[in-house]
Amino acid sequence: GAVYSIMALCVLYFFSNSIISLFMDRGESASVSQNVIQNARFFLLCNGVTYFLLALVNIVRFMIQGMGFSKTAVFAGIFELIGRSTIGVWIVPLLGFKGACLASPLAWVLADAFLIPAFFYCQKKL
Repeated sequence: GAVYSIMALCVLYFFSNSIISLFMDRGESASVSQNVIQNARFFLLCNGVTYFLLALVNIVRFMIQGMGFSKTAVFAGIFELIGRSTIGVWIVPLLGFKGACLASPLAWVLADAFLIPAFFYCQKKL
């Protein structure tokens, strides 16, 4: 997970402008294109920096499911939903687009905050 996260971040850091340009219309004005690329790059890097949190969510969730506690693993999704909803209601009105870019990373933090203690709890139950 960590190696993939670092590799993905490197790709996003060095090639995000080129990747974003693949989805842009060449007929757009330079100022619009620059604004879209700048915002999309911010979004990609916000997520890319925290891919290790997503890897941790998936790894720990699957370990908990593998131990036979599938209902417990479902709660991680609920915590992610709560995190994204909270961002949408409170943070996006304050920070706008930049707040929306933080929705996934903060949802992953919330899911990890539930999953890591839950993993140790499930491990003790075995």
